[in-house]
Amino acid sequence: MKYERLRWLFLSLVCSACAVCAEVYFYHHYRIAWDRQVLRCIDARFLLVDLKDKAVVRDRLYAYKSEQAAPIIKNGTLVGKYLRGMPGDTVEVRHDDTVWINGRKIAEGMPHLRGMSEAQRTKFYGSRVLGEDEYWMMGTKYLSFDSRYWGPIHRSQIVARSYALF
Repeated sequence: MKYERLRWLFLSLVCSACAVCAEVYFYHHYRIAWDRQVLRCIDARFLLVDLKDKAVVRDRLYAYKSEQAAPIIKNGTLVGKYLRGMPGDTVEVRHDDTVWINGRKIAEGMPHLRGMSEAQRTKFYGSRVLGEDEYWMMGTKYLSFDSRYWGPIHRSQIVARSYALF
């Protein structure tokens, strides 16, 4: 009987130690991000942010800290979007509300410009080559508030690679 109690105590301690180690590992490598918006920009409500994966690759999902989208997105808010344009890419937002990168159409529509006069809308259109520290971020939803409206972000804003959970 005494042996059985010691065995369960030992197993309990081992399991507890494993759980603590797993929690510490997870805390140092990952974060769970939750999109609280009613109108989401991507097809996920929760993201797994891999803090150790900082390499930037086109068309992957990244978490970054918002700096220039206020008052719609508060500065410092962790945001998840797809990296569509990289340094040296030519980005063009046309008057027909389409977005092109390096001659390839990547998005249609700019619904957040509804109700603006043509003169007000003009400042959103044009073509530019992204600088050495500029990245073009886009959502996958029609109503996504993204680089179409506030321009590129800087490398220092990118926190890490993210993965859509659900």
